[in-house]
Amino acid sequence: IGTSNTGTQYAAALSGDGELLVTGDFYGMLKLYRWSGSTYVLRWSASVGTPWVAGVDISADGSTIACGTGYANGKLCVFDSSSSTPLMVYQNYGSSGAYVSSVALSADGSRVAAASWGDIAPSGTFRVFTVHNRSDTTPLVAITRDEEPGSLFACDISADGQFACAGGKAVHAQQMGNGGEVYAVIVGATPAVNAGFGAVASPG
Repeated sequence: IGTSNTGTQYAAALSGDGELLVTGDFYGMLKLYRWSGSTYVLRWSASVGTPWVAGVDISADGSTIACGTGYANGKLCVFDSSSSTPLMVYQNYGSSGAYVSSVALSADGSRVAAASWGDIAPSGTFRVFTVHNRSDTTPLVAITRDEEPGSLFACDISADGQFACAGGKAVHAQQMGNGGEVYAVIVGATPAVNAGFGAVASPG
């Protein structure tokens, strides 16, 4: 698949049977391809309304597609694979520096997780991690800047959508510093933020 003038540094995503392939580029385009028997043919493309498409994923059953966007004003976009019109757009990761770098879908597409750099602001109720039902903008689980001082770079969710994880840097991605956190999340449990983590004291 040619990527001239539409390059991306992020991996593409495949459905479980390899029939569908999803890419995102730095011109703000999300693209879905279908295997023809000899090559992948473009099925549809969608403009996500921000300059970059970052992380992309497609559910194992091929029903659902998700992408993160940035560089600023990052958002999560979720699509049914049959349509280039989003099922859901969620944008509460802040503004400056808020880059949604990673998304992950359960096997049937019913749940989606998203990890974000979050706004560069040192405090706030904007999110750096969310888990949603497929078309619901109200997060089932959310971690805010007030709870997480840094930027989350990657996330994953289990095939059944019951467990999720995320990890990243202990300060915002645009700031110098080291150390980081890994979150293990039980989706839908009763605590407001049901994340378990342990500090690594050395190196600081």
